[in-house]
Amino acid sequence: MITLLKRNMKLYFRDKAALFFSVLSILIIVLLFLLFLGQMVDWGTAEIRDGWLMAGLLATAAITTSIGAFDIVISDKLNKTAKGFYASPVKRSHITAAYILSPFIAGVLMTTLTAIGFGIYIVATGEFCLT
Repeated sequence: MITLLKRNMKLYFRDKAALFFSVLSILIIVLLFLLFLGQMVDWGTAEIRDGWLMAGLLATAAITTSIGAFDIVISDKLNKTAKGFYASPVKRSHITAAYILSPFIAGVLMTTLTAIGFGIYIVATGEFCLT
């Protein structure tokens, strides 16, 4: 199972297009917020504004990266690679667990990186510090 998990993670992070489109949604949200929404709405304080933006970014990062990583399951079924796994002596539950855990791990990694990146942005603007 660990080998399949590593394989799925390598396939996801090696596919630059899937990684780019997962990050693209985050960049679109940040650009929309910085260019339009940040100035149009009276948020009251920077904590409220940045808190809402961070919540949206983290939710988007978790969803888009997990869905992007699930593309491995689809491509394996289309290329009939999954049949080779099912013919091997590996239990089906281990194959399924590897297919489920790899998007989870990719989502956690990308969400953590997004949270760290946004934390750096908040500290760089000097508005407040995350607790």
